Amino acid sequence: MKKKMTLAALCAAGLFLFAGCTAQAETEIAANWLRTPSDVFTPGFYEKLTYAVEMEKTEDTSVSGMSFELDAENSSYYVETEAPSSPFSHGGTTYNEYYKLHSVAEIAGTYTYTDPETGETSEICSFGGENDTPASDADDAIRIERTVYFRTTRGDDNLEPIYSENDIYSFAPAGATGGGVALYSYSYTIGYNAGCTEASIDYTDNFADLSAEELQVSEGLQKGKVLLSDVTVDDLQRSYTVLDNAQLYFAGRGIALSADAGTSLAVVSGENGLGSVSLTASGDPAATPFAFTMDGEPFDGDVTCTTVSISVTSSGTNSGLPHSVKYASTAQGEDGNSCYAMPMEIAEPFGYGIGSLVYTLREAVHTK
Repeated sequence: MKKKMTLAALCAAGLFLFAGCTAQAETEIAANWLRTPSDVFTPGFYEKLTYAVEMEKTEDTSVSGMSFELDAENSSYYVETEAPSSPFSHGGTTYNEYYKLHSVAEIAGTYTYTDPETGETSEICSFGGENDTPASDADDAIRIERTVYFRTTRGDDNLEPIYSENDIYSFAPAGATGGGVALYSYSYTIGYNAGCTEASIDYTDNFADLSAEELQVSEGLQKGKVLLSDVTVDDLQRSYTVLDNAQLYFAGRGIALSADAGTSLAVVSGENGLGSVSLTASGDPAATPFAFTMDGEPFDGDVTCTTVSISVTSSGTNSGLPHSVKYASTAQGEDGNSCYAMPMEIAEPFGYGIGSLVYTLREAVHTK
């Protein structure tokens, strides 16, 4: 049986992570990332979205006394998607039309702890930016890097995943009592069969062979073992919409949602195997101010967006705090789909109720 990593790692090490298990019907996905979605697929497609990172703190945290100060200047997030010209082969099948999505999130900052009895605040650990020293492997910025290959929306295909690679280096509170932080460093691949009915997940834990002494970095910081074993997940049920966790935000661009109707998706992740998430529009499309560049041209004004709540579901009920994405409307100004249903803003819970990381679009490069 697959062993699960700690809750702390699920909250912070697994950025962009969703889990749960329910059944759902197939969801139709339109190619809204193209100027003309009815084209279905455009060879040579390329897009890079670069985001600024901010932190929205919450007053009431579940880790007593724990706080995180973001170093926004040294934090970043980008998503690069393309339709490569060369074929991609996996599991004995060669794909000529497919997408490759590569994303990297880097988060720098400092964890602090305030003693509830004395009121004294102390630094637990700092990482990234000027705190990243060549001599240490325990003060690099959080880095979540993912690459996923997936099908198009042509014919019976519905963005089904083919293969993904995931590299995680992340800090998270070590427990619910506060005062300690754990550092995780691991990677995994997910390979899907041709029918997308089965997924094989293979792990590498970079700290697996360390002794107890080697795991202890400082009084408040310890390297953690993720305790995940290689596993095969079957019953992905091709009649449902199955996605890899790394492509979820991209797929959301093509799903029609309204305040009255949502949808559920089957999602495969390295942290929890086959799970489920629900997507629901939290209201009608609304004008939202943004300042960014599109293919080098500055834009500073309103973009009509639909705010989508993405929630973990388990046994038909929501669990955990939802993620929120503002997708640009496909009916955008005189040019129609001029913003390609891009995720303009993404808000993600940052572990134990400490706050949310907010990614806001600053630069878009879009070809075809």
